[in-house]
Amino acid sequence: MSDLDLATSFSNLWTEITCPNCKIANRIRLKEILIESSIICRGCYKDFHLVQADASGFRSKQLMQQLQEEIEKLSQQLTIRIGF
Repeated sequence: MSDLDLATSFSNLWTEITCPNCKIANRIRLKEILIESSIICRGCYKDFHLVQADASGFRSKQLMQQLQEEIEKLSQQLTIRIGF
């Protein structure tokens, strides 16, 4: 799995964001946080802008890259044994 595939997989995961106005949970994809999009609340229909606090998106990308490197190291150490 390439870095791009891993990043795409993580960015397509779903999470919930609570509306600052009505406190209803709204499902969004992680990529919407990374690109700081605006979403419309399913409860009160007001829109609000997603903003990353403290460059968390950058840290998330770094963590995904580290995870990919660890997965690659582990996959190189794997041996497949077939026994009956």
